Amino acid sequence: MKADGWGDDWSVGTLIDGVAAVALTFAIARYGLGALFGMLPWLLVRDRARRWPWGAFSIAALALGLAIALGVADLGELSHALCAAAVQAFVWVHASGRAAWFWGALTLVGLVSTVVPLLAAVATVPLDVAGAAESWWQHWHWWALATVGCGAIWIGLRFPSREPSRQDSWPASHPTGGVLQTAEVAQRLAAGRQGEARVRALFLAELPTGTWVLNNLLVPGLMGDIDLLVVGATGVFLPEIKTWVGTITCASDGRSWSRVRAGRKELLPDPAAQTQRAIYALRTYLERADPGLCRRTQLWINGLIVFAHPRSRIDGAYSPVPALSPQDAVTAIEQAVLPRPLSRAEQERIVDLMAAVQPTNEVVGYTRGLRNVGGSR
Repeated sequence: MKADGWGDDWSVGTLIDGVAAVALTFAIARYGLGALFGMLPWLLVRDRARRWPWGAFSIAALALGLAIALGVADLGELSHALCAAAVQAFVWVHASGRAAWFWGALTLVGLVSTVVPLLAAVATVPLDVAGAAESWWQHWHWWALATVGCGAIWIGLRFPSREPSRQDSWPASHPTGGVLQTAEVAQRLAAGRQGEARVRALFLAELPTGTWVLNNLLVPGLMGDIDLLVVGATGVFLPEIKTWVGTITCASDGRSWSRVRAGRKELLPDPAAQTQRAIYALRTYLERADPGLCRRTQLWINGLIVFAHPRSRIDGAYSPVPALSPQDAVTAIEQAVLPRPLSRAEQERIVDLMAAVQPTNEVVGYTRGLRNVGGSR
């Protein structure tokens, strides 16, 4: 069963990623941004299931920039290396779920950099506050505007909308060229919620007693929410629920999805990538919230794509995340084997951590610390 891949951090593929990071950064510093085209052969052969090594890229660029600054050798332009480091670090903080911390830190720096001069200006001429403020604005207005912008982005990331972001509800085009009307989009959203409710009811009825089946959870760094989260003795499972109709196929590249419905082929958004992003955000949050728990249990998050519609047929042999029917998902969860099963206290700790980041400090339908009675078995 596919999981979050953290156990493969030191694989040969990761080593190759590191070598590519150093080589690419050196080429940019030496020959300019045109060296980016050197990535193409590596991109063609790279295993797309692995996380992108943006962190390694940024560290390699910083190390190269330091070597250039110290005059170790003629390694290239310092400005090119620092530019590469900045861009790659920017991508890394967003891809790794640290975007809220990044924008929060920028906001804090901006506040200090703008408020301190304002207080100093007012202290200099305490009898002319308006004049001091006008003088401050003339010199610091760009800093102030940038701080407001960073703060707005931080608020948007830190307190995401409770309205789920559904890739499978993206509007398709009418033959007339117009997009689907609001009522039809609402109908798709309602169908998605009904599918989630059916799968959740099945899990509660058939999974062993004591299994937690949580739904619609917000996670820091993740746009939208997690459809379902199953926590039990056999591990933590993150099922992404889809209510697509038709014959659904994942191509051999593991990324391209399509379906045939009423004799017409349609392209679909990648549910495996969506599931992997959710797993990464969840893993990152749990690692930060309780590193001891993750280290002690070697916490493994299993991703599943569950196709809830009864008229869907799945060919997911190439999917990097198991693509299953609801009943097959129940079997997969029951038959999962962990080196060390999660204890009841560890399960409840995970549920408590999820409750702590919900707007009401609770998970829907449960009180913190109160376990789910699960099914009848």
